[in-house]
Amino acid sequence: MREISFDIDAADTLMFRDGRPFNQNDAGASEAASVFPPHPPTLVGALRAMLWQSLGGRKDDWDKTRLGSGTNWQIPNTLGPLRFSAPQLMCDKKPVLPAPLHLVEGDDSAGKKALTFLAPSGSYACDIDEVMLPSAMNTELQGLKTISDRWLTLEGMKAILQGKVPTKDQLVRKDDLWRMESRVGIGIDPGTRTTSDGQLYMASHVRMADGVTLRVGLEGWVEPADFAQLRP
Repeated sequence: MREISFDIDAADTLMFRDGRPFNQNDAGASEAASVFPPHPPTLVGALRAMLWQSLGGRKDDWDKTRLGSGTNWQIPNTLGPLRFSAPQLMCDKKPVLPAPLHLVEGDDSAGKKALTFLAPSGSYACDIDEVMLPSAMNTELQGLKTISDRWLTLEGMKAILQGKVPTKDQLVRKDDLWRMESRVGIGIDPGTRTTSDGQLYMASHVRMADGVTLRVGLEGWVEPADFAQLRP
């Protein structure tokens, strides 16, 4: 079965809502943050909608033989013949991956940053009985913390899987992939064109950097004759 790939390159900011509401009944502002990268069903739904539009976009006529008949992600056959790969964040057409939590950074004796791995230590007695707590493999490092502000190239992830600490050129700063941008708005009464307390809201949008895309692979799509004219 042939797989085709779609690269989603945003022309403006993106907003993938988390579970927090805009208005939490406070007198100030409640920020609705954007989740990034988005969850797989979000991108799958966007691609299915785009494919539906390529079939004519009729509200009463979903082509079940091509697109399936529903959106219940727990029941695979509702997607019909379609099979989607896991979404992948791409930078300059190369995949980048989140750093695993057992890769941490600390300061050495000279005050320079260095990476090491966490591994199970000896057994310790605590309030939940005997446990093996995580311990740094490089015991000279201080102030250890996860590197949530950086991602890994494919070569960096391969190095980790081989038990090696990734090099500096195998790390990518998150700010070089995307940045968060806040938007502030206020609710307006359409009748009086005035505001009231508690109507100020904020939303956090995502702006992807140049060369950064979201890639999703698709199998099982039966192309209509005019599909070549489609521009995702």
